[in-house]
Amino acid sequence: LARDIGEKILLIVAEDKSGHLVAGALNLIGGDCLYGRNWGCSKKFDSLHFELCYYQAIEAAIEMQLYRVEAGAQGEHKISR
Repeated sequence: LARDIGEKILLIVAEDKSGHLVAGALNLIGGDCLYGRNWGCSKKFDSLHFELCYYQAIEAAIEMQLYRVEAGAQGEHKISR
């Protein structure tokens, strides 16, 4: 998988203060767009979903000179919006 599409994957992760991995957002790069696909978290952290899936994804897209971020249309986290 890494050989075939490794350059088309962006994994954004978060660590706690101890350096333990606590969350991740899997994104796919296609054309001029960053597509948010999957999100996971070991426990609830206030606003961490939005930080990884939106703010960090947008920042990464700007750095990669992508024109769009499609974060996805489903998920319980979007209810709070």
